[in-house]
Amino acid sequence: MVRDEERRIRQTYLDRGAGQDRIGEIREDLQQAMDRNVSVFRTEEGLREMSAELPKLRERLDRAQIDDHSRAFNTELVQALELECMLDCADTMVASALARQESRGAHARRDFPERNDERYLAHTLAYRHTITLSVSRYDPERDQKPSLQSYDVPYRDDWVVLDALNWIKAHTDGSVNFRWSCRMGICGSCGMNVNGEPKLGCSAFLRDYLPGPIVVEPLNNFPVLRDLIIDMDSFLEKLSWVKPWIIRQETALGAGEHRQTTAQIDKFRQFSMCINCMLCYSACPVIAVEPEFIGPAAIALARRYDLDSRDQAGDERLRTLTGNDAIWDCSFVGECSAVCPKDVDPAKAIQQTKFESTMGMLLPWGGTK
Repeated sequence: MVRDEERRIRQTYLDRGAGQDRIGEIREDLQQAMDRNVSVFRTEEGLREMSAELPKLRERLDRAQIDDHSRAFNTELVQALELECMLDCADTMVASALARQESRGAHARRDFPERNDERYLAHTLAYRHTITLSVSRYDPERDQKPSLQSYDVPYRDDWVVLDALNWIKAHTDGSVNFRWSCRMGICGSCGMNVNGEPKLGCSAFLRDYLPGPIVVEPLNNFPVLRDLIIDMDSFLEKLSWVKPWIIRQETALGAGEHRQTTAQIDKFRQFSMCINCMLCYSACPVIAVEPEFIGPAAIALARRYDLDSRDQAGDERLRTLTGNDAIWDCSFVGECSAVCPKDVDPAKAIQQTKFESTMGMLLPWGGTK
């Protein structure tokens, strides 16, 4: 923890370039705002105004300029660290003053002028609820192997791991790297291992991992480029092998639409839900020992187009899927289906393709399309 804090201080302040605010200016603005809204005489309006102001002051601190980058008797760095503590104390004072709806001693609420012993004859205790994320860090330019770095992040009941990672990058350590895009479980970009299980970062709620810590690592079975970012090239190459698009013989443009009934769509609908998140590849025990295995998602997408009444390339895909490093290498453990966030069930697609291949060899009319 000491090394983590030293690294945080260095990255947050000493290694930072030119900033937009000075520590002294932010401290003066904090003092004036607290004196205006959280002095002895207080109101709910003033306290809520201060509550809204504090996050803005923290954002300014995140962008503050430090002129002294020395590690020897750096009083400007001390002032920055003290300002962090001042903001924590201000948060505590505002939250406590809002909760105590009475007047007592140096806490005089103009909107609650009377003392209320029945409710408030007690000490006020304030807690900053946090949860620890241990994030895999790896920079190929300087690290021989990945290591874990711990960060304390605010706990919110509606936050997911991706929210916590974005908070770390914005407020604590901008050097943490990870992929993400939609934050809605659609793009598949934020796949990662959460406490050893392949998950989408945008759907892994912090509340499911209380009290922590939460260990966040890159997906298994892929080369790591940086921190949580994996090299996807092998996956994209395997996808291309099965040609996951509709293939038809060319027809005249005026031939009309290729309409489908609901029943025809239902045949492949489940397999069409794949978002290429690669969680199934991380969970697959076959890929762990046989990296050339074509993999669950590619087979599921091949099955999706084989079952599409508009497609005419089923036999071509089946030859690919029955060749080397394909369906017959699958040992049917089923982990791919267990971790799929969209219930695609790649294991089902693999078994169906095995059955179809077998029937094609045994029966004269076997095969697909």
